[in-house]
Amino acid sequence: MQNVRLRRSLTDYGLAVGATLLACAAQLAMQRLPGEPPPYIAFYPALMIAALQGGLGPGLLATGVAALLAGWLILPVAGGAVSLALFSGVGLFICIVAELYRRRRDRALRDSELSAQAELARAAEALRSSQDMLRESLAASEQRLRLATQSGQIGVQEIDLATGEARLDELTARMLGIKPGERLTMERYVQEFLHPEDAVHLLPQFLKWLESNEDHWGAEYRIRRPDGEERWIQDDYLAIRDESGKPLRAIGVSSDITRHKRAEQALRQSKEMLRLVLDTVPVRVFWKDLNGVFLGCNQHFARDAGLESPDEIIGRDDYAMGWRDQARLYRADDQAIMQSGQAKLGYEEPQTAPNGQLLWLRTSKIPLRGPDGKVFGVLGTYEDITERKRAELTLRESEERFKALAAATFEGIVIEEGGRLVDAN
Repeated sequence: MQNVRLRRSLTDYGLAVGATLLACAAQLAMQRLPGEPPPYIAFYPALMIAALQGGLGPGLLATGVAALLAGWLILPVAGGAVSLALFSGVGLFICIVAELYRRRRDRALRDSELSAQAELARAAEALRSSQDMLRESLAASEQRLRLATQSGQIGVQEIDLATGEARLDELTARMLGIKPGERLTMERYVQEFLHPEDAVHLLPQFLKWLESNEDHWGAEYRIRRPDGEERWIQDDYLAIRDESGKPLRAIGVSSDITRHKRAEQALRQSKEMLRLVLDTVPVRVFWKDLNGVFLGCNQHFARDAGLESPDEIIGRDDYAMGWRDQARLYRADDQAIMQSGQAKLGYEEPQTAPNGQLLWLRTSKIPLRGPDGKVFGVLGTYEDITERKRAELTLRESEERFKALAAATFEGIVIEEGGRLVDAN
């Protein structure tokens, strides 16, 4: 630090002497020009430069050197001792003013530097505080992520696509039935864990995704654990690519959806069993929504409607069926049952078949209610009683003919049953 100050002082004093010598040369040159220049006019800029740059010391040195040079070279031709004394006084004044200015400037610079240092210190403290908060926030986020993945049974893994190495978290390792930290590669995963039936289509899909520009890829598939248990896994991956789009890593999350898949299978089997029951019972079954639109039926009902499958009736109403002539009657019954919430059982009604034949049905309808107890539709069943109605009509016609014949004969006719008189003409 002292060497720096010494070099700076020598530079300031050297500048003062050099500037004064140049000013002297300029003053001598001006005196050789036609006319008489102002005395010492060239020295004032040198004094100001020396004083402003170096302070009082270099300024006084420049004033003294200028006075000596003036007394030796300039005074005989430029004026008397009065001019020299006046120049020296003005030079001293310039040096004092310049020194005061420099001190004020240096004080302002020091204050500004101290203020800047304080601001820098505050900024550094704020930066450290922000870094601490960021680290705490990052740690908290990582903790929340761990809790979320653990509570949601979501495993996390990362695959290095260059080496095929996979890094698994503890939950993913448990899903696969291996020890945490156990080495796993994509090749081993395919050979030892991936179900062969799923590998046939899953591997081409995965490789096609890596070659594409898509960021995300997901799939559901089966694995076989080392203990022989078969599990269902759902994967969702994100590709990390370089600037050229080449995939470097794949980061994914995995969920064990075995319970969900088994529930789906049980529900599917339950639906199949319900469909089998509905198609086996010797009655027609149908159900509609609040607007009278069919939501489903069994196979017997579909056959009566002239349809190949019960699925074909979904979305239709009675006006779109072969019995459209009775649609208003059916709709009135449906609305009355849904509005009252009361069932209507065992009543007879007509129906026009797709071939135009008039049928007679024995129908029962009940309101359908949701878990909240609100009616959302109507469930109906019926059986075809056309043959019975025809038999009843035939019997009634036969009885009427017999009665007419008995009334027309001249002989007495008596009908007894169990010794009891039932009828006579």
